Amino acid sequence: MILNVSPYHAKKTMLAISVLLIVACSNSLSENNREEIKANGVDTDYFLKKVSVNHAKNFSVSYHNNYKVVRTSATLGNWSAQTPEVEDVQDVMVLVQRGTPTPALSGELEGAKVITIPVKQNIATNSSGLEIWMDMLGLSEWQVAIGGTKTYDDTLWSKVKSGDLGTVGYSWAAPPNMEVLLDRKPEIFLMVLSRIGFNESLTKLRQLGIVTAPVFDWAERDYMARAEWIKYCALFFNLEKEANEWFDRIEQRVISLKSAVMDIKNKPVCLWGHYVDSGFWMAHANNAEARLLRDAGVVNPAEDFTLPFSPIGTSFTNEQWLQLGHKAEHWIISQGTASVLLPSERYLEEFVAWSQNNLYHYYKRSKPERDAYDWYNMAPIRPDWVLEDLVSLFHPELLPNHDFHFFGKLEKL
Repeated sequence: MILNVSPYHAKKTMLAISVLLIVACSNSLSENNREEIKANGVDTDYFLKKVSVNHAKNFSVSYHNNYKVVRTSATLGNWSAQTPEVEDVQDVMVLVQRGTPTPALSGELEGAKVITIPVKQNIATNSSGLEIWMDMLGLSEWQVAIGGTKTYDDTLWSKVKSGDLGTVGYSWAAPPNMEVLLDRKPEIFLMVLSRIGFNESLTKLRQLGIVTAPVFDWAERDYMARAEWIKYCALFFNLEKEANEWFDRIEQRVISLKSAVMDIKNKPVCLWGHYVDSGFWMAHANNAEARLLRDAGVVNPAEDFTLPFSPIGTSFTNEQWLQLGHKAEHWIISQGTASVLLPSERYLEEFVAWSQNNLYHYYKRSKPERDAYDWYNMAPIRPDWVLEDLVSLFHPELLPNHDFHFFGKLEKL
């Protein structure tokens, strides 16, 4: 059947199709990467996808149509000093959508650092965890400098060895190498800031014109709070949608695993601590690892959330450690790569876990030839993987076919 259409109706039809095509093309633009859209004043909401911070305590974000206000804070320590020092640091950044006006930096915003977003290229980082977040957000190819050669990622390691990637130094070891950053010219440097004195680098880098954002994921007390820092990273690239999807996936798996062990009555008892020489042990009493043990349906003899918080662990003397844990049936000890000797065999045999050889490490994903241990990289990013391992280790009937990500049996030397 042939339809006769008048020229008038034909024009109307073409106009309608044109409108639909324009709308479709507009909708095909990335919802959060709208830098090509001309500014329509500060009343336009440029951030259609937003993040909410539900676990992390060391960063926050608020949205204001064409800019975001990001606040970070942490207590820095001088971890190597015999008498530890602490210093509270705070930072405020205003992330302004590209092509739109910067708000007045007055009142609570006075002195804030202004950063144009979305960052489009050239990223520098100084921790392996940040490398993983960049990969999860699809930004690996944008990196121009990373911490060093201790990365578990083969591609990044090859690029460092070939000189394609610069190395600025790792966050816990030293302040970042400013010469490398000046040479590589990152559009943003995501810098884990961990020690007293290193905060001077933040000020200096900004004075040199290197846009630098501090990262304090390590300071979080809860493992889900640490993982939530992927949302922080996403803020600089307008990748909130991608960050939300990743975090929601992790959170749902954690909720499922916690629910599975909730009604277990006879919980196994497990120590989690390693020897640090001179008659002292370092154990997880009130940090993220302690919460992981608890949420895996395990009794941790060292658990004490009333103690002063320490992200790296709480120290115990030989005597305290023996009194605390000699009856524990299991022990996550991870001495396989330690550079110190253990106490005497006579002392160790006092522990049930040692005498029964119920000892475990978390170095399954490792490349010792380049001093790369993915536990320190991936585990804080994927607590769902860690919790899966722990549940399978202590409640194997719940995950009978689980392939361990990190943990393995530690054989005595």
